Amino acid sequence: MPRRTIDPRASILLALAALAVNLSVHAATITVNSLADTDADDGDCTLREAITAANTDAASGLIAGECAAGSGDDVIAFSEAGTIQPGSALPPITTPIHIDGYTAPGAGVNDLPFTAGNNAVLTVELDGALAGNVPGLHLEGSGAAGSIIEGLMINSSANAQCCATSGIYVDEVDGSSAGRETVIRGNYIGTDKTGMLPRPKGSRGIYLDFGSTSVRVGSPSGGALDESAVNLISGGDYAGITANNVSDVVIRGNMIGTDAAGEAALTNGAQGLSLDGLTDSRIEDNLVSGNNFAGISVMADSAGLVIRGNNVGTTADGSGAIPNKGGGIYVAPGAAQGATIQDILIEENRVAHNLCADCSGGIVVAEYRNSNTVVGVRLLGNYVYGNAGVEIDLAESSSDTSYSPIWGVTENDLDDADSGQANNLQNFPVITQAVAGPLSASVNYSFNSEPNSTYTLQLFRADACDDSGHGGANELLDSDDRMTDGAGDLHGQTVVNLGNLTGFVTMTATHSVNGTSEFSECVALGGETIFEDSFESPVL
Repeated sequence: MPRRTIDPRASILLALAALAVNLSVHAATITVNSLADTDADDGDCTLREAITAANTDAASGLIAGECAAGSGDDVIAFSEAGTIQPGSALPPITTPIHIDGYTAPGAGVNDLPFTAGNNAVLTVELDGALAGNVPGLHLEGSGAAGSIIEGLMINSSANAQCCATSGIYVDEVDGSSAGRETVIRGNYIGTDKTGMLPRPKGSRGIYLDFGSTSVRVGSPSGGALDESAVNLISGGDYAGITANNVSDVVIRGNMIGTDAAGEAALTNGAQGLSLDGLTDSRIEDNLVSGNNFAGISVMADSAGLVIRGNNVGTTADGSGAIPNKGGGIYVAPGAAQGATIQDILIEENRVAHNLCADCSGGIVVAEYRNSNTVVGVRLLGNYVYGNAGVEIDLAESSSDTSYSPIWGVTENDLDDADSGQANNLQNFPVITQAVAGPLSASVNYSFNSEPNSTYTLQLFRADACDDSGHGGANELLDSDDRMTDGAGDLHGQTVVNLGNLTGFVTMTATHSVNGTSEFSECVALGGETIFEDSFESPVL
């Protein structure tokens, strides 16, 4: 199936428009016509030679059939389909190059809705089994900003726990200063051509390394998802995607840890997304399931991060379970000292069915060491249910030198004075009564925290409570901003115009600086008053 067709008249108009914008900008199409890995004047244009020709703006040889000289932002196309097995590292990409595997015979983009899986047909395979501990493709330095990598299978290499064996290694590619976005879209990384069997590509599928900016993996942020841009990133020995001290990154609409159907695990060996020092970036609308550690892990010195609309631990359509084995979303600096995590918005995600042998499996916010700061992690409108342990856990650090997290519910304290831990151990509301009728439901609650402060109070319906008696959340019923009085108290009632509600209700409280609380105790929808006044005798 061809990837795209363009009316000849449109081609002429596009060419004239480009010429009018900038007469000095040119580009060449360099066509790979051989699946070999040679670098010789033999009448073949190999991928190795094509990258060099694009980098150097020089032809690969004099014989007909050699790679044409590059000229500006070049396109590498393919007239042959099949497997390329480099015998050593391919040349790093140091200029803007668009490598388009969808130009190969028989290739076609995914055209299924994201919830239905991925039916891309990829016919160019980059098999690293003979290349050693090297990346599949290496984008190096700011000169490579503006590159596009699409339509490739990248798989099979030795296992090494570093960037060297990543499928695609984006190495200090700073595109912000030049206003150029580097794009990785529509690839299978770590699987076979069907997307249903693992063929691991070393340690990480994609590694975004120190100083890289303006990188997009998948669809643009905003607007409808681009189905043709979905990357399948599964089967790796370590994380699916690692972002290490980078900023201005969009990771949207990818399948990470599953098969192409979005119905079973192909398991990355650690996290689905390992975000260590990621700032001012967006993680949106991804399927992150079946990974061997946390689905999404946010680590040291991360800030200004939006994590929105992801399915974590589910099938592509959200209806079934593909658990991540080390929890759903995990926000903690790990073993770092003096690290800061702040201003993280985790919103409208579905986090369900995740496992964890020695931690909570839903959403964890943890500090680990007294020298670290983890605040402002705001959890709004998330559906969190069916996970191991507490569904939202602000994990305190132990007082001994191990600094190991203390898992489980953290009880409220008067005026919320326990600062210095994760989200300053924000108090949760207490539901005092929950009544369901044929036309509406009424929920009374009380809340105590910092005096004269504004909080976003969210009310959820849950199918079931977790073992602690505190909530999960299957449905958001109401969200309201309220202010505490001079004593730090707030009493309220929420009426929801939905009839015949069943199950339980639970609440969270979010402060703009401190962040979000754990779920409140879970109260059955009925007529019984559970508590008379929750803060006359607070738990200290």
